[in-house]
Amino acid sequence: MKRVHREWVVFDGQEHELAPGVCYSNRKQRRGRLDQEQVEALRELGVTWAAGA
Repeated sequence: MKRVHREWVVFDGQEHELAPGVCYSNRKQRRGRLDQEQVEALRELGVTWAAGA
């Protein structure tokens, strides 16, 4: 996933720009600080590095 990719989504009638690559990269770098619930949510989404966390 590229960090520069941007997506526009609408929440409550307002448009927001998201950078999913940045979020993914940050989570991976900080995986040691994620709580178990966050790790489980990532596993359910199929994030492979979360499977061994």
